[in-house]
Amino acid sequence: MSWAHVHAADNQPIETFRLEGVGSDPILNLLQMDQPLQRDNVRIDGDTGAVDGRGKFSRAAVPRGTRFTFEVSLASDVSVNPDWSDLLSVIANGFRIGGATRRGLGRVCVKTVSSQTFELDKDDQYQAYCNYQRDPAAVAAASKDISSTIARSPTGAHILELQVKAVDYVRIGQSKEPLALGHAARPPHQIPRHETVIVWSKSQGATLQELRVVVPGSSIKGALRHRVQFHLNCLNGSFADHAPADRMPDEPSLKSVFGFVADRSRGENGKAQAGIISIDDVFLDKDPIIGLMMHNSLDRFSQGTRDGVLFSEELLFETPLSLCIEISAAAQIDPKVREALRLALDDFSEGRLAIGGGAAKGHGYFKKNVALRDHTKSRSWTQFFGGCS
Repeated sequence: MSWAHVHAADNQPIETFRLEGVGSDPILNLLQMDQPLQRDNVRIDGDTGAVDGRGKFSRAAVPRGTRFTFEVSLASDVSVNPDWSDLLSVIANGFRIGGATRRGLGRVCVKTVSSQTFELDKDDQYQAYCNYQRDPAAVAAASKDISSTIARSPTGAHILELQVKAVDYVRIGQSKEPLALGHAARPPHQIPRHETVIVWSKSQGATLQELRVVVPGSSIKGALRHRVQFHLNCLNGSFADHAPADRMPDEPSLKSVFGFVADRSRGENGKAQAGIISIDDVFLDKDPIIGLMMHNSLDRFSQGTRDGVLFSEELLFETPLSLCIEISAAAQIDPKVREALRLALDDFSEGRLAIGGGAAKGHGYFKKNVALRDHTKSRSWTQFFGGCS
């Protein structure tokens, strides 16, 4: 397995990325920055599902649309090796790499798969292997694209899609540059999250598309996990008046679904587990409807307005979202957790669970446009949650 080589704007992989050789390439100029993309996160308490006020952190990543080329080789005693076919099938299906894959990052879509085979017991092919160039661009040019011939085997994961639309206003995340131009006085103080993405075309290569509104998967997963915890407590009869003052009872069945990290304060050094639910980031394809709302700051003692403290926020209006939720091992979900997850998704799609900021003001609520469906087996969510198989 080789390193993955990033592609420049002309869609050619770069073997050695040197800062002095970047030139005017917009993609390489973006990627050579210390943080081409930065995501802010908060740590979730593993027992309550709420935000842990001691854990705020950021994560650097490459933007959506970044392309890479990597090489995989397999030495075999037979010309047709089933392990090689299985490996190609896994690659062609797409996969997730890196950190925070359960929160929207790291999803990889495979564009082309090129292959070469050398039978080393033949003189001409042995010589060709000895002359084989490791330059990724040369390898891609000399290899044959076989992506259309690879048999894609089922992954066993369930892909659920939920299409919803905001009831009114919603603002998720924070950015610096306003989405709408022409603000009379000054830019809004609070702006929805947007990022720069890389867009590819056959005629122009790669271009940068700025101000692309994004709903991070982490913003949905955090709210969803908290609501699943609530419903699971109800199903188990665990209520706040029967629990310790600082935390609700531990639920291993819930942690196995959403994952957990080691809590050193409780002597859990080295204990961690990835969850089985992944929620993709949602990038809005069309220009959203933007609204501007003015606010007064209130005095916390008199509840009257404070002079000279006027601020504004930019909001998205009636924004449609298409959420993709991947469950990698649905059959392993505890029946009560499965029911709690169904109730939480029902809350979200019926306007009872908000995401983003301003929930107390009525912002961030959604209702479904189309019923949730399991795209893996083309069935409704009622069938899916009735029997995960």
